[in-house]
Amino acid sequence: SASTKRSESNFCKSSIFSFSSKSGVNLKTIAFVFVLSTLLLGVLGIFNSAICYLDTHITTCWMTGFFSFIHHPSYACVYFSISILCIWYLKSIRFWSKMIAIILSFIFIAFILLTLSLAGILFLLFMLTYFALRYVFKRFGKLPALITIILFPVALLSIITFEPHIKWEFIDAKEKAFDYFKNPSDFLKNRKDDYSGSNSRLILWTVTAQGINEYPLGIGTANTEE
Repeated sequence: SASTKRSESNFCKSSIFSFSSKSGVNLKTIAFVFVLSTLLLGVLGIFNSAICYLDTHITTCWMTGFFSFIHHPSYACVYFSISILCIWYLKSIRFWSKMIAIILSFIFIAFILLTLSLAGILFLLFMLTYFALRYVFKRFGKLPALITIILFPVALLSIITFEPHIKWEFIDAKEKAFDYFKNPSDFLKNRKDDYSGSNSRLILWTVTAQGINEYPLGIGTANTEE
């Protein structure tokens, strides 16, 4: 019966969640394992790029999907960026020295740059600007901190201007964003055969917005085939 099933379900839930960790969550171990794992991910990417380069002698083997062959480059950047935060967390609890933290940070920054992910590099710039601004403000005061804020868009513009792949990604994203905001419906109709990353996201957002607008309370599952 329904009441019996509910009681069985409640018993299972109480049994499963009645156990608790005696030692608690060890953030130090989690952070260290995460850094070690993502470092291995980057090293595997270097090996894969080296094999590609030895076979083809093409410099692009060291970048984008050849380097980040397991995960999408933007997703790999998320792991590498979190690793940088974990590195400095471990330094703050004196797990390792400042020199080791600096060396590892430069390694992960190199990994992020090798992915040539526009989103990843933008996030890296924001993160570096934040930490640089915090350090400069505490050490030197307001004026140098203001100069640091001004240098951020200069660095961003330099990367977009002088790195061809990043420049292409930026122009492509900008053009698609303008087309989308002009008329989302026309954008959806004209991009049926183009399912690149940016287009797929914009198409999904458009269809979702149209569905919410037409059925604000939802449509359920009974009439999805219609």
